[in-house]
Amino acid sequence: MNEVNFSLLTQEEIDVLVAFIMEQQKNVGVQVLSQESIDKLIALVKNNQMNRMRLDLNQLPPVSTDLLKELELISDTQKFCELQMEEEGNYIQLFAVKAEADKKYKITPEGFRIRSFVEDGSSWGYCIAPVIFDEIASAFKLKYTKETYEKVCKRFACKNFGDETYEIPKTFLVDDMGLLQNLI
Repeated sequence: MNEVNFSLLTQEEIDVLVAFIMEQQKNVGVQVLSQESIDKLIALVKNNQMNRMRLDLNQLPPVSTDLLKELELISDTQKFCELQMEEEGNYIQLFAVKAEADKKYKITPEGFRIRSFVEDGSSWGYCIAPVIFDEIASAFKLKYTKETYEKVCKRFACKNFGDETYEIPKTFLVDDMGLLQNLI
């Protein structure tokens, strides 16, 4: 059985754990948490962050059609352009691409958050959850190929579970309706 490595924490996760431990120390005295308890806390924090992220993303409106028309990413004759993932060293970059117009717009995490195209230097990191990739496509009214989706899934499995053939938990995958709507 593959175990998830919880050794790398973000500053926010560290702050939450320290606050929790400090609060619990008042109630439990000087008892030390076991590694198993710490791992459970980290998993709980990560699950709550993923659920909060999904809620926040679902509350944001999609990118305005006016902006997409202005950038010539959609028109009356062309209903979509493509969402592509490219590897840049160890990191990934996402782009909205309209091949016939030879146009390519970088989608950053901050750009996705504010639903616009910005050059802020932010990066998606080593991988992106397939469900978030699909939410980006929906927000920017983009489509993606089956090959691109499989590439996103393999990279996510490899970076998070150590094997690109690992079966990704369904919570990270796109449901059938999302695939039907966004696959080219």
